[in-house]
Amino acid sequence: MTTPAVRAIRKNFPGAEITMLAKPWVAPVFENSPHIDKILIYDAAGRHKGFAGKFRLARDLKSYRFDAAILFQNAFEAAFITFLAEIPRRIGYNTDARTLLLTHPVLCTKEMKRIHQVEYYLGILRGAGLQTDGTELHLAVSRKDRRRAEDILKGFGISQEEPLLGINPGATYGSAKRWFPERYAELCLRLRNILPFHILVFGGPGEESLGQQICETVGKGCINLCGKTSLQEAVALIERCRLFVTNDSGLMHIAAALNVPQIAVFGSTNHVTTSPASAKSRVVRVPTACSPCLKPDCPTDHRCMKAVTTDMVYEIAEKAIRGQRFGVRGSGSEVCPHPSPRTPHPVPPLKILIVKLSAIGDVLHTLPALNALREHFPDAHITWLVEEAAYPLVEGHRALNRVLLSKRKRWIKDLLGPSRKAAVSEICRFIRDLRDTRYDLIFDFQALLKSGIPVALARGKRKIGYGKGMAHDEYSYLFLNERMPRVSMNIHALSRNLMLLEAAGIYPKEIAYHVPVQEADRKSVNALLEQKGVKNSRVLVAINPVAKWETKLWSEEKFSNLADRLIEEYDVTVIFTGGAEDRETVERIISGMLSPKKQTDAVNLAGETSLKMLAALYEKTAFLISTDTGPMHLAAAVGKPVAAIFGPTAPWRTGPFGSGHQIIRAGLACSPCFKRQCRTADCMRQISVQDVLDAVKKMAALRTLRLCEKFISKF
Repeated sequence: MTTPAVRAIRKNFPGAEITMLAKPWVAPVFENSPHIDKILIYDAAGRHKGFAGKFRLARDLKSYRFDAAILFQNAFEAAFITFLAEIPRRIGYNTDARTLLLTHPVLCTKEMKRIHQVEYYLGILRGAGLQTDGTELHLAVSRKDRRRAEDILKGFGISQEEPLLGINPGATYGSAKRWFPERYAELCLRLRNILPFHILVFGGPGEESLGQQICETVGKGCINLCGKTSLQEAVALIERCRLFVTNDSGLMHIAAALNVPQIAVFGSTNHVTTSPASAKSRVVRVPTACSPCLKPDCPTDHRCMKAVTTDMVYEIAEKAIRGQRFGVRGSGSEVCPHPSPRTPHPVPPLKILIVKLSAIGDVLHTLPALNALREHFPDAHITWLVEEAAYPLVEGHRALNRVLLSKRKRWIKDLLGPSRKAAVSEICRFIRDLRDTRYDLIFDFQALLKSGIPVALARGKRKIGYGKGMAHDEYSYLFLNERMPRVSMNIHALSRNLMLLEAAGIYPKEIAYHVPVQEADRKSVNALLEQKGVKNSRVLVAINPVAKWETKLWSEEKFSNLADRLIEEYDVTVIFTGGAEDRETVERIISGMLSPKKQTDAVNLAGETSLKMLAALYEKTAFLISTDTGPMHLAAAVGKPVAAIFGPTAPWRTGPFGSGHQIIRAGLACSPCFKRQCRTADCMRQISVQDVLDAVKKMAALRTLRLCEKFISKF
């Protein structure tokens, strides 16, 4: 990814002698570069090992009498070595406490660390006042290397005319970056039904068994090259491939530099900063709460890679093999066009419409997509179409310019009653408001008939949503003119919304809600708590014991017992929340409590807060204990840990998003069933009070650990 910067250096200094200092396994990348005159080897494992080796390297560099050193590496040792070598001009980012060692330190901001690595390296040159020369990668392959590649293929009985499929199932950084070998094998078998591919399995030393596992499954015509080729040979062989499928790795960037069509599977790493910089590359990924974690090995269940199915990769691979454009329309898989510097940045549309009508949790899960749109199109005019229940969550949101309110439920009721005429008039006004703007982009995040109809009525150039095959789509895709690849419903709802943006070429940099809580809401909450006799010094714990579905309810007796235990063991004030219709339920729960402190430390606020006040209330709490319902997502959205009690529904689909939360489930074979009625409700009945308290203890321990880490980081 430094090749565009190296090319720019040559353009700035056409008559200079340019030397590249590189480690042995990287040096071959620059061997045939027309922009490099000489390569010096940094032998960190041999001659230049240890502290004495660094002085030896500095002495070697000093003997060349270089005029300037441009440091693409961020490490302190790079600046230290060039300082010892007495190179008069030393240019690099001011990272790793090395400012004093550089003559031309370039400011590295937080924003710089979020851009693609190609642009990051070019930023060093721009910061030093040098001109850049585009962002295209370049990798030259010598005739000698091409002949060697042909000899290797002939040794396996492969002629020049036979098609090659390259796969790279390994990753040197760690197992977290690896898509599963059985899925690579399945993909190869399916792609062979399109063309009679010979399959080349690439990899480094130590990955031989990984390649062998795939070859044994695929069978004849699958060749294990792991650990058997030099880098130059691998480059020349990749150049011959019709398609290259890979994890995030060095060979991925080589394929991009060779402009070979490729599909890169991303999980634990950041596709925004390190994806393949090529117009012929596509990233396939599923956003998860823990990704990108940048960890070498997954400490949990590898969900970011498990969510990438063979179908997702196969669909775009099929298009590439059949000579179709790497597009984002169609159905069947997730396709993420690469957000590299080579891809022209789309012209920001002037007007965008988001259609997400309900419910509270669904709207909250769409707020990160709204913020991503605002970041991508900072000058756009963004409108949100929403129903009454979730209206407060978008009203006054800093990323919105306008909110359109649909009163669909009330209109249906009025049309069947005496207020029919008034309802018709109001619907007509709503349609006029909906159609008064011609939108450049319309996103249907709901994928239901109730959202499909307003999408059809709205005027827009591009109407974007998921295509046929999504669960509960109710034929809403018929109203779209850009149908994105379907994705599994077992992916979290928030991630599915972000994936819809990614399929349209919009890449979120972070997950942010920015729930529009105003200072007036916080003051109202403070006044309400004061009215209830709750002291500011008390630690607050919220319990939301209600839900719309009968099957989502936990027993009132257990909630009473739980509140008693929380007050006794943690000395907290328990705040019960819910709607006005839940007030009697909460009163029964408090009446069933045995704690003598319940008169002061158990407070019923059901029905006494607006939605924004509820968000402000949760901001003040230590954590929330809740059934699967909207307030659970609201607490997560304002950054509070949640202990969520799940039964008939799936937490991996609609659980509290992010880290620090605890899911309590009985884990029965029949769960999740997604049924609203059940004879036994065993999935909820078998969850004990102690199960919930154990989850609370884990959250408390994690919160303490994070506070300690935050404290230590200040020193």
